[in-house]
Parts: sequence; structure tokens; C-alpha cells
Amino acid sequence: LFGRDLLRKNSFRLVLDSQNGRTYAIPPGDIDGHIDTYVEAFGEPLPYGYDPDDDDRLANGLSLAVEFFGRVTRGDAGRPLLGHVLAVTADVISYGGDEDQAIAAALLGYPLLHGAGAIGHEIGAKFGERVLSLIETCSEVGLSEAEGDWREQREHHLAHLKSLESDFLLIFACVYLSRLRELILDLSTQGAQSNDRYPDGGLGLVWYGNELRKLFSDRFSQVAPAFDIALADLRRLMGQEGA
Repeated sequence: LFGRDLLRKNSFRLVLDSQNGRTYAIPPGDIDGHIDTYVEAFGEPLPYGYDPDDDDRLANGLSLAVEFFGRVTRGDAGRPLLGHVLAVTADVISYGGDEDQAIAAALLGYPLLHGAGAIGHEIGAKFGERVLSLIETCSEVGLSEAEGDWREQREHHLAHLKSLESDFLLIFACVYLSRLRELILDLSTQGAQSNDRYPDGGLGLVWYGNELRKLFSDRFSQVAPAFDIALADLRRLMGQEGA
């Protein structure tokens, strides 16, 4: 089985097979025969906050995400919002997030599309108070209320992010990583002339990306390589290799 180890509890492991998308429960007697290749390829798996008595929570969260966001597009490129949602959720899982964090990541855009007042009953009743708190807190942290110019707004935002607990910050790290990858895709297709759309010909974006990388990597060292790769691509496309 080649995939992401979702559960390590009571000698059982739940493995998501990336080849067919199915989940397998590996009993104790079969661990040596089926997991060794996975461990050799990926190292010791991170513990995942999975409750074997309620094994439909994550599936239900993803189903709701498809229902809520499946037909919504975002940005000038008109990309499906669902692609971003699933990318963020996958990264939360990959970088050690628990099940509540993964569900919150999948449903993070719900208040923006359906109104903050609607979220409490719908999400809290289905997934519990912690998921609700993760979504509400993450949804409240934005740039729109910050005063000042482009850089001042982002300095204010960085200060706010630093004050968050790690449960929330991991989700933000994955959100920004997905946005950074989408920006790189835009730049690679639009060419160098797109630099005029950004502060200081792109130097501001490189600065902001570097600051986010420092912030997230201080808490989650496992995300640093992904940010390093993305930022190297960003600097190259912006013509800011030395920044």
C-alpha cells in the first residue's frame, strides 16, 4: 500500500491508498507485511487524530465541501474553488494535522459563501465545537480590516498570525502554501509583464512570502521545504533571485 498513514492506534493503522483513494485498516499481525514499504518511503508516520468509533466524520466533511464549493470559481483565472480546498486539506493532513483540523480546512470558506451566522448550527452540530472554533477563528483573520498601505496591511496581518495558537496556524500555513502555488502558476503562464500588477515589481510579494515562511517554519519545520521550493520559483519568475 502506498499512501498516507492516517491512524496509528492500538497497533492498528489506517492507510489511505493514494493509488485508488480507498482506506484500509491494517490489523496488528499484518503490519510488518504491509507497512514496511510505506515507512521506508515516508519515514515514521505522524499520528493522526482519527476516531475509529466515528469513521465517517472526515468523509462527511469532504462531502460537504464538494456540495458547498463544487461549482464555485475563484480569481481572474476562474479556477474551481474546490481544487484549492482539497489542496489545503491534503496539506493539513500531510503536515500532521488531526482530523478536526482537516475537516476545518475543507470547510474553511463556508462562512464567506453562506454567512457567518449560518455556520454555528450547520457545522457545530455535525462536527463539534473544536471544528467550529477552528473555522470561525481562521475566517476572522484577514487583511480587509487592516489600515495602511499594502505592506503595512501585511505587517499587521503577520503580527496577528503570530498571536494564533498552532492549531489554527497550521491551517493558515497550508492555505498560504496553496495560494503561493497558484500565484506561481499564474506567473508562469502570464509572463514577466504581470510583475506590474504587484508591489515593487514583485519584490513586495517575495518579502511577504519570506516572512510567512519564517513564521510557519518556526512552528512547523515540516512545511519549510515546500515553502523553500515555492519561494525559489516565485523569485525566479519575479526576477528577484537575490531577494
